[in-house]
Amino acid sequence: MPTGNRNGKSVKIWARIPLDLADSLDDLAKDGESRTDFIIQALREEAERRRKEKKPASVSKWV
Repeated sequence: MPTGNRNGKSVKIWARIPLDLADSLDDLAKDGESRTDFIIQALREEAERRRKEKKPASVSKWV
């Protein structure tokens, strides 16, 4: 049984977002996609993009 804001699979995070983004969530989400699904997907994509930014180039300086 979950207790508090964390369980075995997830953690509940509370955040304030700008009104223009909040108002456009339904327009931006795909048909049948919930606000939660949209936010999770956007967060995953941004996290992956930032991970790729931080990876060092595989090209050696000595070539």
